[in-house]
Amino acid sequence: MSFVFSPEQVLAAANTKTVKLKKRSRKTVGDILSNIKKTDDKRSTKLSFSGNKIELEDEAKNRNLKAIKPPNSKRFMRESNQEISRLEVVVDKSIEQLHRLIQKYQRSSNRGELWLRQGELYVEKARLVEQRLFNEYDRKIELYEKKKLRRKPKIDLKASKDYYRRAEKLYKWFISDFKNDPKMDQALFFLGYINFELGKKGEGEHFYSLLTKKYPRSNYVSETHFALGEYYFDRDDWKSALTEYNRVIKYKNSRLFSFAYYKRAWCLYRIGIAGKAIKSLEKVIIRARQAKRDGVKASDGRIRLATEALRDIVLFYSESGDYRKAQKYFRVLAGSKPSEKMSENLAYLYSAKGKLQEASYVFKSLISKDPTGPESYEYQKQIVLNYSNAGNRKFFKTELIRWIKDYGPDSAWYRANQTNQELIAKSSSTREKVLRVDALKWHQVYQNTRSESAVAEALAGYELYFDYFEKSPSAHEMFFYAGELMFELKSYKKSSLYYQKSVETAAVGSGKFLKKASLNRLVSMERSLPDTKNMEAKVKGTQAVTMPEIVREFVLAGQDHINRFPNDESSVEVRFRVARILYLYNLLDKAELYFKQVVQMAPKSKYAEYSANLLLDIYNLREDYAGMARVGNEILAVKGFQNAQLTNDIQDIVEKAAFNEAQSFEKKGDYEKAAESFAKFAKKYSGSSLATSALYNSGVNYERSGNILAAIPIYSRVIQRPGKDDGDLVKKARLLQANLYEKTGNLEKAAELYVGYANSYPQDKLRSDLYFNSAIIYSGAGKHKTASSIFNKYYELNKKNANGIQALYHLGKEQEKLGNRKSAIAYYRIYLNSVKPAGDQYAETAYNMAQLYDQERDYGKADFWYKKIVNEVRGNNRVNYYKAAARLELTLDMYKKFVSVKLPKDTRKQQKIVQSQLVNLEKLNAEFASIVKMNSGEQAISSLIWSGKAYEYMGNSIKTAPKPAGLNADQIKQYDEQISAITSPMFQTAVENFEAAVEKSFELDLYSRDISLAFEKLSEVKPEKYPYWNFEASRSEQIDDQGDFR
Repeated sequence: MSFVFSPEQVLAAANTKTVKLKKRSRKTVGDILSNIKKTDDKRSTKLSFSGNKIELEDEAKNRNLKAIKPPNSKRFMRESNQEISRLEVVVDKSIEQLHRLIQKYQRSSNRGELWLRQGELYVEKARLVEQRLFNEYDRKIELYEKKKLRRKPKIDLKASKDYYRRAEKLYKWFISDFKNDPKMDQALFFLGYINFELGKKGEGEHFYSLLTKKYPRSNYVSETHFALGEYYFDRDDWKSALTEYNRVIKYKNSRLFSFAYYKRAWCLYRIGIAGKAIKSLEKVIIRARQAKRDGVKASDGRIRLATEALRDIVLFYSESGDYRKAQKYFRVLAGSKPSEKMSENLAYLYSAKGKLQEASYVFKSLISKDPTGPESYEYQKQIVLNYSNAGNRKFFKTELIRWIKDYGPDSAWYRANQTNQELIAKSSSTREKVLRVDALKWHQVYQNTRSESAVAEALAGYELYFDYFEKSPSAHEMFFYAGELMFELKSYKKSSLYYQKSVETAAVGSGKFLKKASLNRLVSMERSLPDTKNMEAKVKGTQAVTMPEIVREFVLAGQDHINRFPNDESSVEVRFRVARILYLYNLLDKAELYFKQVVQMAPKSKYAEYSANLLLDIYNLREDYAGMARVGNEILAVKGFQNAQLTNDIQDIVEKAAFNEAQSFEKKGDYEKAAESFAKFAKKYSGSSLATSALYNSGVNYERSGNILAAIPIYSRVIQRPGKDDGDLVKKARLLQANLYEKTGNLEKAAELYVGYANSYPQDKLRSDLYFNSAIIYSGAGKHKTASSIFNKYYELNKKNANGIQALYHLGKEQEKLGNRKSAIAYYRIYLNSVKPAGDQYAETAYNMAQLYDQERDYGKADFWYKKIVNEVRGNNRVNYYKAAARLELTLDMYKKFVSVKLPKDTRKQQKIVQSQLVNLEKLNAEFASIVKMNSGEQAISSLIWSGKAYEYMGNSIKTAPKPAGLNADQIKQYDEQISAITSPMFQTAVENFEAAVEKSFELDLYSRDISLAFEKLSEVKPEKYPYWNFEASRSEQIDDQGDFR
């Protein structure tokens, strides 16, 4: 059913009048714009620097101190591949010649000398093969590190080890056959050496031990100790290695003397004695110089070793040397030019170790020697990074400023290196990034903490940045962030300048903040504009007024934004704000153009509504009322335009349009929107003749949309404001509101409203049904007196039809619930006499009558109705329930009589009575069985229980009956056995009936009032299966051996 009005009905009902437009005073713009929110929330940008960390190449971090280790001693002695090839030819030829001699003189007493010479050649061959393989491996590793090889190369020394094994065999023959030979020490040394090379440490140590013990003066002893030192050194066993190297040093003429001192220095360094390590390296360097003076070639291992020592001594010095004396020390040790590189390395090592003061001192000393040199930029960069990494803000800031200024375009360093474009670009890019990230970091700290020191650091950083990097690609973003900071600090003039610079530099950089910068520039400038009310007070009439410079700049900035983003959503608000300024200074033609654009571009926006009002006001100021009407229609014709707040002179047009708009939502099925629109209409045009209709339609549409809670108060408003022509809507609203309370579960409120409606409209066709529904609700709420009263009204309206008879049934029930048994019986009697004995309601009423008579102790009438139900009433399952219940009541009367019989003491009379009781028991059980077969769950369960109780009672009666007199002990025992044989089946039957009742109860999930009787007995006879369940059943409603359920 639809309760809304069509557009035709609305127009027909409207009393159309000719409206004469009055000349209006200028509209107060402050009122129009009072709810235009400032756009602070749109312009706030939270800084996030996940992508703005200082990620510069840190030379100090490239120096992995833990990985520093001297090269293997073998590499000092390694020849070039060309030399190796030449030597291999010679060695191979010698091996071949000796092999023939060994074959020829294999039994000669001089064969041992041949074996030794051949063993040496095999060792030399193994060494040359190993060197060749290592040279090739190094070459491939270099290619792999340059990513010219995909797989990392591996070295296979199998060929080298094969020659070692040949040599090992010859030396073992020698020590076996020539135990006393003077060259035994040579054989032992090579066996030890070979076994270590083959990875057989135990055997190698054995042969070395024999050598040192038996031949302590042998020249091979120093070689042995060096080899052991190398073995321990390669396994980082510094102390053991140091012991062996110290033993080598004792042999000053040993060819390994310098090597031992070099390795000794590394062992000392590794165990933390850097001072002594330096002294050892100094000796290596001194001996190398002496050898050079003596004419030793540069390829000699000692000379090459000195180069390594000069490199390594820097590392050792960083641990224990005086940084202030380092350069002088290096100069004395290595000479002027090498000392500079050593000092540089020392400074980077200090940086890597976090020794900031030492690093800074050495770097600055290097810078002071050549301030315009290319390296000085890197040195100063490392100083800055050192303090940055350490979090030392004071020194970081000082050094950063020095780095920015001393290497900028106006610096001597820049002029000296300007031909090196790559270096200049690197310097500019690196310094820009560090300064940018630092300024942004402090800006972020300020945002998070509002710390004065943080904002001071950020401002200083921005100013320094703009002094040196105004033309950087990142300047656009930096100007934007600086504008954000100045805006937060309420320095709007400066923030607008920064935003302006961000706009201007957008083309050079990423331009990602261009739109935001453009908008925020306007927001900042707007904060400095003259107060709106003061502007209105100064402007009179329609004559254009000259704008102040600050206002003119705002308009120009706005127009610039519109030109840059003509179709962007943001340009809608900007157009409106620019138009508003033009409007205030009476530049009305330009203002009108922008206002119309706003309405066309965003007809659903708040700015469209404001623009519509100001457009109408422009025509009002011009006194162009026809134009006002035309513009009003144009505004309403714009697709999507909503809630246009037109002037009072075209109020009725807007009013009807608004009502029609609400109806259009309803036709589209958008009931929620329709309801809201009708409600807004009623509020806005509360005095309109359509206001009540709009409210009513709002309620109906809220109900249609499912928003019942919103519909209820709307109907209340309809009910509270009836007009002369609104009576029918009020009537409908009252009924619909009551219905909604019923739907929301507020049934008593619904019943109250239904009764009120029925009382108010006695001719309404729904009156009778409303009384009935209300009475049912009150009855369900337990308010039986009220329910009875309303059922009486319902009866009075329907006493001449079938509904009146139905009312008698309900009146009887309400009286019964109120405890008025006699009144209930009277209503029930009239009802039962008025209808045929069929159907569940008749059965229920008859049963209630019987129960009431039981309560009145009028058992004859009660039995009459029980029997009538059993014998006469026909119907469905519910009727069967009452028939079973009535039959159970009648059967329980039989049970009562059965359990009232007691066996006499006279044994001659006992047998007769027992026989009679057994007959009664059989009849009683048959009745209970018949009830069970009726399949009415509750009564079936009770019948099983009372049948069990009957068998139990019979068994107990016989068991406890007086025994015949004069029986001796044996006879008594025999008598008891006979009695037990009679009663045991009875007790068993009782238990089976109890169990059947319990199982039925569980099966149907139904628990009758009598179920606890079964559980009590079962818990006695079968406690393991039926532990006692304490049902809180009312004992007054249960029949026991002595009691009466009535």
